[in-house]
Amino acid sequence: MNHYKTAAVAALLVLAIPWLSLAKRVEKDTDNDGKIDRIAIFNGKGELEKLEIDKDRNGVMDLFQFYENESITRIERDTNADNHIDTKDYLENGNVVRQERIDDSNRIYQVTRFNGKGEPVQTKKDTNKSTSFDTVYHFKNGRLSSVQKDSDGNTTFDICDTYENNRPVQRTVDKNGDGKMEKQIRYDKKGHPVKSRHDLTGDGHLETVRFYSNGNVTRQEKDNDHDGKPDEVTVFERGSPTKQKKDTNADGKFDLFTTLDRGNPVSQKKDTDHDGIFDCFTAYNKDSTVKEIKRDRDNNGTIDEITVFKNKKPLLQRVDGNRDGTMDTRIFFNKEEQRHKVVMDTSADGKDDTWQFYKNNRVARLEKDENADGRIDLKVVYKNGKKERLAKDKDNDGFFETRQHFNRPGWSLVVELDENQDQRAEALFYYNGGVLRKKEIDDDKDGRPDLVEHYSAGGKLVKTGEDTENTGKLTLFWFYDDNGQALRAEKDSDGDGETEVWFFYKNNRLTAVEEDTNQDKKADVWETYDDAEALIKREKDLDFDGRPDVTEQGINPQNAHDQKDKTDE
Repeated sequence: MNHYKTAAVAALLVLAIPWLSLAKRVEKDTDNDGKIDRIAIFNGKGELEKLEIDKDRNGVMDLFQFYENESITRIERDTNADNHIDTKDYLENGNVVRQERIDDSNRIYQVTRFNGKGEPVQTKKDTNKSTSFDTVYHFKNGRLSSVQKDSDGNTTFDICDTYENNRPVQRTVDKNGDGKMEKQIRYDKKGHPVKSRHDLTGDGHLETVRFYSNGNVTRQEKDNDHDGKPDEVTVFERGSPTKQKKDTNADGKFDLFTTLDRGNPVSQKKDTDHDGIFDCFTAYNKDSTVKEIKRDRDNNGTIDEITVFKNKKPLLQRVDGNRDGTMDTRIFFNKEEQRHKVVMDTSADGKDDTWQFYKNNRVARLEKDENADGRIDLKVVYKNGKKERLAKDKDNDGFFETRQHFNRPGWSLVVELDENQDQRAEALFYYNGGVLRKKEIDDDKDGRPDLVEHYSAGGKLVKTGEDTENTGKLTLFWFYDDNGQALRAEKDSDGDGETEVWFFYKNNRLTAVEEDTNQDKKADVWETYDDAEALIKREKDLDFDGRPDVTEQGINPQNAHDQKDKTDE
């Protein structure tokens, strides 16, 4: 700033020129080019008040110096020859103490203060024409020491640069104005950044640290949990990240490693269960989308799951289900990233034997070759992901003679057996909660059961029904105790639904028989048997009043009422 002082001294020298005395306005052509290039204006006392100078010799005055008490107090300049004052200097004791820069709208956009030595102390700038100063430069001993900036125009300084020897040393940034910096940068002697700290999450912690060489970032460390140890480290080459490692579970060990090319991932390995063994390996396409993922799910050092991607979505997944080192399962995905087919080799013979088909990501149908003969012998249909029915070809003749139903009302499972392939079941088994509760057998294969057995919730036989008269209806019913011994039997000889004969047992031996001979639903014949199941007494109600009228003793067993021996069951 010494040129300000020199200009002031030069102006004072004008006072010593004799031709200026006693004149109020003096014009001068100092270079004899025929153009006035200097005008001096004096007051009534003969004191210089103003000096106008045409410095660029274009015929227009562009430098104006103002005086008080013969001392220069202000200098105004038109530095770009547009006939508009754009710079004003204010002086005290011959030294500039303030300078103003003015735009075409007469708006002051820069103000600089100087000390007594003519050295700048502070400069304020309005860089975005907002009528407020958004940048402030601070000087120490004439050298730039710091710069404050309001980068978003909210009248609060959010950037502060610190300088030493006119070189940047540090920058701090507080964008949200909360008094906590989100960025801090340190510079070397060449003005290149060497280290920076960042709050990228906005939580008030500078969790990210970057290291630089020749102005380019070479390494970045992140401490996301603020425990003082980095849990994410990225290595850069020529300004682009090439390697990255992360500690995803904050145990102090890096478990995710990524290789990058120009910032794009190339490959990645991960220890998903944090046992120190890498078990997930990812390969990427050039557009950073996933190409393939390999997994070691049991941590035995062998890949047992491979997923191939296309257009950012899984296309095919191969799985080693039995961990024998061979992929035995293939899972195919649709465009919605849902399973639509699964093919498996469950017998580990190298041949596909099970096919699952999906709808809305739920299994809808299953086919299986259980005996490895190359033909399907098991079919399962699902509804809403649950089994609805099953068909099985047990004898491998191509006919599915065993059918299971999981949707029959009142039963958890109904099994049908059609061995003669007439589309009519010869045997039906009814289950609830995995327990057989009912069995139906059609021995003569006429489509009607000849034997029906009922079981308790504990799986014990409690009742049977038989068609002993070939009527197509059950005519003889047996009832059992918890030990499986017969308690009684009821016979409906004509199949009209009404019992005509009742058999009573004790310890699995016949003890009594009652018969309704006139179909009035009441017994009118009573027989009693001994321990050898021999008839010892018969009573008859001849007038059907409910009381015996005739009693026979010691009846020959050969003449006894026909009855079914329980042991013949």
